[in-house]
Amino acid sequence: MADITIQQSAAVLTFAKTFEGAPYQSGAGQNSNPTSGFDCSGFIWYVLTQQGFNYPYTPTSAMANSQSLRQLNIPPEVINAGDLILFNGHAGFFDPNPPIPGKTLYSATTTGGVHNEDPTYFGPIVGYYRLQV
Repeated sequence: MADITIQQSAAVLTFAKTFEGAPYQSGAGQNSNPTSGFDCSGFIWYVLTQQGFNYPYTPTSAMANSQSLRQLNIPPEVINAGDLILFNGHAGFFDPNPPIPGKTLYSATTTGGVHNEDPTYFGPIVGYYRLQV
């Protein structure tokens, strides 16, 4: 396996942005979709699987202990567009060119469905993760 390329990762983020404004649905998980809504882990899973990646659904509460994700942990200074950012109880895609300065996380939350948001709201970052293909 190899790390996802910068181009693939950027394409993931571009695709994720097409769901801007989709509703939030608490606990949607693997039932997440643009019509009924997304939770944060379901949004990640939906975007990645729709882009053709074999990404097993992992609830946000289990992501920090997921063996597959722990193997992909990267240092923050090499994070790319579309890489994952994990918090205690929340996750999203990194967006290096957000429409609003400081809002570098693209995810689904109760405060606005799918949108860019300020990652500092969620507390300390647990890790940065890059997919492998």
